[in-house]
Order: sequence, then C-alpha cells, then structure tokens
Amino acid sequence: MITPLIILYIGLALMNGIVIGRNNPGVTDIKDIDRTKGFLKPYTLTILSLVISIIFFMESNVIMGILLLINTLLDIKLKT
Repeated sequence: MITPLIILYIGLALMNGIVIGRNNPGVTDIKDIDRTKGFLKPYTLTILSLVISIIFFMESNVIMGILLLINTLLDIKLKT
C-alpha cells in the first residue's frame, strides 16, 4: 500500500516542479519563484507526505516515518 503512495508522491512532486518551472521563465533566484503557479494546491504534497508518514509509523517503520515527517515539517516551514 505504501509503494503506490510513494510513487504517486514522487510523480506529483516532479510534475508540479516542471509546471512551476515552466510558469516562471527567466527567474534566476529561488526566492523569486512563485510556487502557486503549479497545478496542485499548496498543501497537497504536504498532506500526502503526512499520510505516508502516518502509515509508516503504523507499520512500525520508524526511520522512514521520521524522514517523511521531517519532510512534512520542512514543507510547512517553507510555505509559511
């Protein structure tokens, strides 16, 4: 169950990154990138990452759960 969710997360992140890159031509500084120009809502990947980390904790895979939880917290920090 986790493998399709991880593949979905990676695929959505890559596609969203490509769309954001194409919608921000000529931007040279990372701070100037408008992340709202992607095809996903701002917190979609954050919520998906949180769901995957909860499933990892339920399956007692603590290391992967902690890694995805850190990823979720970093996403929230970048978006605020």
